Amino acid sequence: MGLFSRALLGHSCQAPKPEAEWTFPPEFAELVWSDGSKVERQMIDLKGMGPFGSRKFRLPFDTTGKKWVRFAVWDSAGNGAFTQPVHLK
Repeated sequence: MGLFSRALLGHSCQAPKPEAEWTFPPEFAELVWSDGSKVERQMIDLKGMGPFGSRKFRLPFDTTGKKWVRFAVWDSAGNGAFTQPVHLK
């Protein structure tokens, strides 16, 4: 599974745009972030997608009060691909 994180955060930091490609069918993707005291996540169900695919994601995200964010995709074999946390200013 590959994950391209160069576009994790758009110019406005409001819509992360990661791109993923996979061999095994993906199960879910998640956007994970923290405000410094608690960690939260948004799950995206990908169970309907087949093997040997790719997808560009556009994820609306409000950065107000957030310290960092990261993106991950997990497949049906339990493999994960994720970005390093991106620290927000």
